Amino acid sequence: MRLKIATTCFLIAGVLLLLAWPFAVGPKPVQASQKELAEYALRILVYFAITATTFLVTAILALFLVRQARRDFAKEAKENLKGLIEGTLRDHDQKRNP
Repeated sequence: MRLKIATTCFLIAGVLLLLAWPFAVGPKPVQASQKELAEYALRILVYFAITATTFLVTAILALFLVRQARRDFAKEAKENLKGLIEGTLRDHDQKRNP
């Protein structure tokens, strides 16, 4: 359950970061010096890195979530098959010993 919550939180945070891009980075400085343009580029780079990292963590958590679900389904399938075999054996036993 914690894995689902963490995945959902990181996904929502990533989407919010994408939507906040224009407000967080701000407009490109017009007629700016080389230093101001470098600061603006660094701000864009850092914001992009944070956003990309958020989505990367979301993808990794989603992979863990899928792996966990696959294990759960395999366990459930094994239990279902065991129940089917036991039920079939009981049915055959009842037919032999009425």
